[in-house]
Amino acid sequence: FEFCTYLMGNLGCRIHGNSPVVYSASCNGVCETDNCHNHTKRSKSLTQNGLYKFCSSPSLAFRNRLSSRSYNNILSTFPRSDSTKSNTQDLILSKSSWPIAQREHLFLPHFKIHRGPEDQKYITSRYLASGGYGKVYSVVEKDTCKEYALKVLSKSQIIKDNELKQLRDEVDIQSRCGHHPFIVECLSYWQNRNNIYILCEFVPRGELFDAVTTFCYNLVQIYVAEIGLALDFLHNAGVIYRDLKPDNILVDADYHIKLTDFGLSAWLKIGERTRTMCGTAKYMAPEILCAQPYGHSVDWWSLGVVACLMLTDKYPIVQRGNTPLSAGNGVCHVPGCGGNKSPVDVPLDEEEMRVNLPKEAEDLVIPAKDLLQRLLVVNPQKRIRSVLGLERIAMYMAFSFEDCKLKKMKPSSFIYKHRESFH
Repeated sequence: FEFCTYLMGNLGCRIHGNSPVVYSASCNGVCETDNCHNHTKRSKSLTQNGLYKFCSSPSLAFRNRLSSRSYNNILSTFPRSDSTKSNTQDLILSKSSWPIAQREHLFLPHFKIHRGPEDQKYITSRYLASGGYGKVYSVVEKDTCKEYALKVLSKSQIIKDNELKQLRDEVDIQSRCGHHPFIVECLSYWQNRNNIYILCEFVPRGELFDAVTTFCYNLVQIYVAEIGLALDFLHNAGVIYRDLKPDNILVDADYHIKLTDFGLSAWLKIGERTRTMCGTAKYMAPEILCAQPYGHSVDWWSLGVVACLMLTDKYPIVQRGNTPLSAGNGVCHVPGCGGNKSPVDVPLDEEEMRVNLPKEAEDLVIPAKDLLQRLLVVNPQKRIRSVLGLERIAMYMAFSFEDCKLKKMKPSSFIYKHRESFH
């Protein structure tokens, strides 16, 4: 109603009954009689189509009063026809509403704008986790009562840290790779005025070390294989993960693993290298800590650290001379990354560096110890870097990766058997 009043004020309109009376510019709104012969009077109903049709042929005075730009802006407030179909339809329709705030426009067309129904489709069940830019909640869809995980991110923080491109990469990677059996699927994503929302499948048992507290040899064998299959798939798809750690390994109802949180992932073809300093310090490969160019092999180093934790409950230590090589205990990341910053910034010299396994590793069976020694290698060229490399070591000589991918192997059977052995 306010818009119509504004528009009629510009056109020289007065309301008589239920219809506006529109005068020519020369009348200036003075004459209101039905029998005036000096001026023109027309009536139009206040329907959207009628008003739009009338505005398509404005009087000369109206054209002079408003610039062509402002005139087009007035017309653009009416939504375009729903019959218009194209790949950019959502972006076009969003532009045809009232002017979009810059904070929302920056995230288009990747993240559609939803201010009402989409945000109200889900009921928040409970808090699950938090990260650098927001929190993750368990939500239930009202219509189906199905449970999902909803990641809520602060747009202002993303803009402040110049992480918009990284966010786009995150949703693109997870959407395209989420069909893999050991990767969390991204189902939908959108925005409102303040936040970004990423809807993913819900993985009921949560983080790996919360769901499983004790790891027998067979269980480690299955979990390393499942993680290895997921990493191998990502690398062949041109993706580097860069944040493999127990917090990002979830466990489903049948105790199979699923990788989540692709916030530090990036597109990287096989054979290419990057220098971005990012990841979680205790799981970083030596080449990242030394600010050297690196490739997909850094993910296999991280798998070695996770395997060491499962087998010994301790971290391996990388030393350069007598000094432990470390970037601290937190997450290292250079926002907006160009990537040559490092807390260490030393050349990678494998002769000066060595990996010290925990004392508990001395009691491991030979295949388990061999696994750690093949993954935790300072030189990335000598490190296991694929499922094919895993198949060749002692731990997987009689192991079927095809059956593992089809989830024919049941981790739950080893978990329950291990629990029963303590009673």
